[in-house]
Amino acid sequence: MTKILTVSPIPPENGGTVGGGVQTVLLDLYENLPGSFSKALFVTNPDASQEGALRRRTLLSLFDEVSTLPAPRNPWEKVLVTLRRLRYLTPMEALRLAGAGAFLLFNPLRFLHHGACLAKALHDHAPDLLHVHMVDHPATYAVLLRRKIPLVVTIHSFNAMKTGDAFGDRRHRRLVAFNLKRIEHAVSVSSFVSEEAEREFGYRGATLVTNAVDTRRFVPAPDRKEPGGALRVLYTGQLVPRKAVDVLLRALSLVREAGHSVLLDVVGEGPERARLESIARELDLEDAVRFRGRLDRESIRRSLPLHDLFVMPSTNEGLSMSMLEALSSGLCVIAGRPSVGSYDALEEGRNGFYYTFGSEEDLAGKMRLVIEDEDLRKSMQKAARKIMVERFDIRGNAARVAEIFREALER
Repeated sequence: MTKILTVSPIPPENGGTVGGGVQTVLLDLYENLPGSFSKALFVTNPDASQEGALRRRTLLSLFDEVSTLPAPRNPWEKVLVTLRRLRYLTPMEALRLAGAGAFLLFNPLRFLHHGACLAKALHDHAPDLLHVHMVDHPATYAVLLRRKIPLVVTIHSFNAMKTGDAFGDRRHRRLVAFNLKRIEHAVSVSSFVSEEAEREFGYRGATLVTNAVDTRRFVPAPDRKEPGGALRVLYTGQLVPRKAVDVLLRALSLVREAGHSVLLDVVGEGPERARLESIARELDLEDAVRFRGRLDRESIRRSLPLHDLFVMPSTNEGLSMSMLEALSSGLCVIAGRPSVGSYDALEEGRNGFYYTFGSEEDLAGKMRLVIEDEDLRKSMQKAARKIMVERFDIRGNAARVAEIFREALER
């Protein structure tokens, strides 16, 4: 039986400080991966909290083996952990890791630490194929080891080099460019990611396998009823500035001022929550907005069909898993433009709308269209479900990834 070792961060559940899309993709893919594969997982962002332990148990149900990167409490402990694992590296691998760390990030110890820990995972799990999620740090350590193990890298986005920190972004871009020159098998999760890889780095080797969801689980309510004047709106995600939830609240206020009844559920946590609750009070929206905090994925799945509209007010998103789950559940979607990662699934006027990012007036106008035109709303909800079933079901996605694995193994 072919053994796959997946190397990936496992972000917190929806609403944490790190987005949960990678975790969602990982869980859905490996739950539906066809063929005879033994599955192991190496987690690159250890989390010792109770929540993290619960996630590990969830992952253990899908993976035959799970190991984690050690989490040293201080630099001295990191040095000791690294020294204990150097025996899993050849002298040449150690030199490559230290040299690349010094050149790319001016941090040779980080590269030695992560590279040695990955080498131990390769020794312990003995995989036939390595599947790395993210094209930055995890991929770097894999390509530097240069073991004779086929490597497949899934590229989720390039957002980590767009933080606004000029020095940090420049270093990150250099890291990604270094990796893409050395990766033979890459998967991109959206057309935009493929286009950005070519535009920014001249890389044309990524195979497009879009994000997808289990359309058997995310389904419309069987007895969906019209809201009778109250449009039920849902937002799920982190409460951080770039998500622009404040724009959604101000748009909601404008819609209510126009005489429409709208109810908004905000699902998620983050540093912006207190400020957003204050904005809701200032706009007299306390009876129209519920801040529901963090919900697990199953709770979100049950909640989705109870709504009519999903709003993703942010921009610069990839092919959002939250958006795909909403579309599969029969909701029309409004997303920020240019949310180019959404173009694969969100078709203007067919299953949703785009609004000009940052403009509460434009967002309110799109929300009013959904409220006021009942035929349009029903048509969009039907189209949302139809598009997902036909083009974005996880079983087709997983079959294509399995095919890529087989192609990499045969080379």
